[in-house]
Parts: sequence; C-alpha cells; structure tokens
Amino acid sequence: MRDVLRDVPTDDATIVDAPCGDGSISFWLIKYGIGKQFELYDISEHSINVARRMHDWGGAKDLDLTIEVSDVHDVPVNGHANDVWLLINSLYLLPDIDRLVDRMRDRAKTIIAVFPNVASKNYQKFISQIPDMNINEMSVDDTIAFFAKHGYKLDDKRDMDCIPLNYFKSKYTKLSACYILNLFERVLPGKEKCYWIARFSREE
Repeated sequence: MRDVLRDVPTDDATIVDAPCGDGSISFWLIKYGIGKQFELYDISEHSINVARRMHDWGGAKDLDLTIEVSDVHDVPVNGHANDVWLLINSLYLLPDIDRLVDRMRDRAKTIIAVFPNVASKNYQKFISQIPDMNINEMSVDDTIAFFAKHGYKLDDKRDMDCIPLNYFKSKYTKLSACYILNLFERVLPGKEKCYWIARFSREE
C-alpha cells in the first residue's frame, strides 16, 4: 500500500477513510508517516469508538484527525477538490455506488481502493457462507470499467495477500497471522492472491 501511495501528494490533501471500520488502515498509514490530515467516517458507532481510542496512540494524537459516525453517502464534499479517498474492501457491499462515486468525485482527486479477488477460492468459500453480502460483486476488469465510467483512470494495480493491519495495540493474533502469511508467500510464491489494490485518479 505504501508503494501505491508513493506518488500521491498527501502533504496538502486530506485522506478520507470512508467507510473506515475501526480506522486500522488510516492508523497504519500514520504509523509509516503517510499523510498529515485524516477524516474517518463509519456508520458503526462501535467501530468509530474503537478508532477514537486509537487516536490516543503517540503517532496520531498530534495530527489533524476527524473521527465521526456518518453514512458514507453523507461525507462532506464541499470545499475540497484534491483529497485522497480510501475505499477499503467496501465497494462491493455498499448501496447505490453509482451515486456515491459521482458525489465523491467532487472531492476525491485520488482513490486508493482495496477489493477482494472474487475469482479466488478464498473469496468463493467466504461468500458461499454469506451469499447476500456483496451486492455489487464485480470482476477486476468490471471494477476498473466502473471507475472509468465515473471519470477515474487506473494508475496502479497490485495483488495482495491480505489487507494491512495495525499491530501497535498488542494484537498478537493478527501479527502472527500476518507473519504466517508472509512465511507462506516465501515458501509458496505462486499461491493465490486474495485481494487487489488500485490507485485511480480523477480525469479533469
């Protein structure tokens, strides 16, 4: 993810993480010194409360952070035009995504998005247990075409084993899981990728 963000100017941009869940991705970026202004929004009050507790972590408490309960469709867009939108593993399950992306286009110059690889065995096993979860399921090509339809061009795309997580809150289970995944990636370099990450830029 750091590589995908490397060419994105974030010093004067706000990174909008919506929906943010518990804020793990934003705090992971903060941990590595990426971005100075963040806005985190999620409809889940529980998740936002977790994110607010993370705000006290040393690397974040001196930054400009907004952490609020909000539907992603209600994220403020006025007065901003060059921001970065983090859309992490949520496009396929959100309602009315055409209206959402059209609305966010006024604000988001760049979109950093993570998607499940719907062709992977991992995803197929997962979705068989919750078949109604992802109402907007799309292939990689269809996802890229969806953003192109809304005026965003693909700048970068990479495969991922897992979504990056925070480990500064003593989440040993997550740390161990990531270590094991990385170990298997070295031992079995041809194993199936479960996610993919993309950077899209708004066409002016």
